[in-house]
Amino acid sequence: MSHKLSNTICQTLLYSELFEYPLTKDELWKYLLTSQKVAKKDFEKLLKPVPFCMIAGERFFYLPKRKYVVKKRMDRKMRSYALLGRAKKIARFLSFSPTVLMIGVSGSLAMENSNKDSDIDFFFITKDSTLWITRLFVVVVLHILGIQRKRNDTSREGAICTNMFLDETSLCLPSTKQNIYTAHEVVQLKPLINKNHTYEDFMQQNNWVKKYMVNSLDGIPFFSSILAKKPIRILCMIESFLRNLQMWYMRQHITTEIVGEHIAAFHPYDYEKIIINSFKKKQKNYV
Repeated sequence: MSHKLSNTICQTLLYSELFEYPLTKDELWKYLLTSQKVAKKDFEKLLKPVPFCMIAGERFFYLPKRKYVVKKRMDRKMRSYALLGRAKKIARFLSFSPTVLMIGVSGSLAMENSNKDSDIDFFFITKDSTLWITRLFVVVVLHILGIQRKRNDTSREGAICTNMFLDETSLCLPSTKQNIYTAHEVVQLKPLINKNHTYEDFMQQNNWVKKYMVNSLDGIPFFSSILAKKPIRILCMIESFLRNLQMWYMRQHITTEIVGEHIAAFHPYDYEKIIINSFKKKQKNYV
C-alpha cells in the first residue's frame, strides 16, 4: 500500500510539473491522482521524503531537482492578483444579465499561475434555453469594451476569452471529455458569480472526476437541484434563431470546438491532447 501511495504522490507531482506548479500539502491531497480513498495519516507519513521548500509558512512540494518551480509559482501568483481583480469586476458587470447563473475563471488564472502573456478564461452557466442569447450578449459587451480576445490574437495579456458556455439543463460534461485533463479543469474552476448554488450543482453533476481525484470534491456542500422552469415559447424561438445565426457565422472557423444546443466549448488549440500526451511521456521517462 505504501509503495502504491508513494507512486501516486509522484504521479501527482509529475502532472503538476507540466504547468511548473509545485503543490502545497492540501493541494497535493486534493489533486492526488487516485480513485481510492487514502487515510490522511498514511498520506502525510509518505510526504516526509518528498523534497519541499518553505515560503511564508507554507510547504511547497516538488520532484527532486525541480526546486526552481517554486519561485516560478510565487512570481506567477503575484501576477495573477491583478488579473483576478480585473476578472471579478468584469464578471460582476456581466452578471447583471438575468440569464447568467454562474461565471467562473478556469485555466492558469484559476490556479493563480498566470504568466505575462496569459488571458482570462471565463466559464459560463446560463438558464435553460438562453445559452446562445447569453453568448451574444457577452461577446457584444466585451467587444464594445475592447477586452475580448479575438481569434488568432497574438497579444492576449488580460484579454477575456469566453471558453465555455453550458446551460443549466446539461451540466455534466460529455463523456468524450471525461479525462484527467478535464477533471483538473473542473476541480480547479474558481467561481466568481454563483447564483442559486449553480457551482455546487455543476460539481455534483460532474462527480465522475472522482475516478481521477477522489479527494477533489471534499468540502463542497450538497444542494438538491432545483428543476428549471420551462422557458416561454418566444424565448425558445429567439434562442434557436440566435444559435443558428452564430453557428452559421462561425462554421468556417470550427476546429476542435464543441457547439450545440446546450454547450458551446471554444478551444481552437487542443491543449487537452497536448497535456495528456506530455503526461504519458513524462510517466514513461521519469526515473
